[in-house]
Amino acid sequence: MIELTSIKNLWRDIMSFKKKIFMFSFMMIFVMMATTLTVSSQTIRLSHGMSPDTSSPTHAYAVAFKDYVEANTDISIDIYSDNVLGGQQEVMEQTAEGDIHVTQVSIGGLSHYSDKALIYNFPYAYPEDNRVAYELWQRGNEFTNNLFDEFEEESGVRPVHVFPRGGGMALTNSVRPVTSLDDMEGIQFRAMDQMQIELYRSLGADGVSVPWEELYTALQTGVADGQLNPPYMFLQQSFDEVQDYMTLPGVSPGNGVWIVNPDWYHGLSEEDRAVIDVAFERAFTVAEGISYLQQALSVSEVESAGVEVSYQTEEEYNAFREAALDGMMDWAYEKWGEEFVDSFMEEIEKIESKY
Repeated sequence: MIELTSIKNLWRDIMSFKKKIFMFSFMMIFVMMATTLTVSSQTIRLSHGMSPDTSSPTHAYAVAFKDYVEANTDISIDIYSDNVLGGQQEVMEQTAEGDIHVTQVSIGGLSHYSDKALIYNFPYAYPEDNRVAYELWQRGNEFTNNLFDEFEEESGVRPVHVFPRGGGMALTNSVRPVTSLDDMEGIQFRAMDQMQIELYRSLGADGVSVPWEELYTALQTGVADGQLNPPYMFLQQSFDEVQDYMTLPGVSPGNGVWIVNPDWYHGLSEEDRAVIDVAFERAFTVAEGISYLQQALSVSEVESAGVEVSYQTEEEYNAFREAALDGMMDWAYEKWGEEFVDSFMEEIEKIESKY
């Protein structure tokens, strides 16, 4: 016969095992609930380098993006402006690592990881109708989508689109008014990348590489005599304090690029990713409208700030354009190959023919 003590011990072991099973099941349910909560109510970090002012196309883009996403998902967005999370190299690295989910950098900044990005800033390549550039810059464009695939492989981040930032890129300097090629001689312009250095050489000037975060000080101390940015950004960064002359029209549409962490983006649910994609499109439209507005308002504000604005004649503008393209096409062919450069120019012509 089985002793009573043995039966009690067996019963105690069974109950202990059941208790462990219950506790394990409860913990698993808790983990699953917590995981679901994390996915559905995540907070993402968005970074850009401009001031937190909605008159800025960059910050207006960020606000519009945040508003739409938060209104249509459980995702919350924290916006970090004014480079508070670091300069362009730092935020690129943080985005690749997943510490930042969405960020804005310059084409020059992206080019340090994927140098073909510079093609989007090819001086004098775009027609005056900005619709051509804006269509090319979208990921729905085949040329751009294929290039973005390359960027993701090379840099570890995924571009969303190139976007407009405040109008045409205008030359400014502290030496003399510039309208002719002769006026460019001896002026040293800040360059954000090798393409701009080649541009200045082609126009008879010189270029010196200066990071965006150091540009004001470089202009103030004479490290650089001039720079190239849209009039709105010129005012926003207080360059009117250290520059005396501006030349219009600009050499190309002002732009930047929005990038995302690929693992975060591709890991979203289909529903959330669809909302994110619409938010990007809406934010682009907001930045486009603000850019047109700032282009219309900023030049008079530049003049009111005491900066002398010179307007090139059609003949003077064409002389700059021809000198730039003549001097830079050989450089571009050598750097990227004729097939790539020609395909970019042909894509612009194809889009322009629609308008």
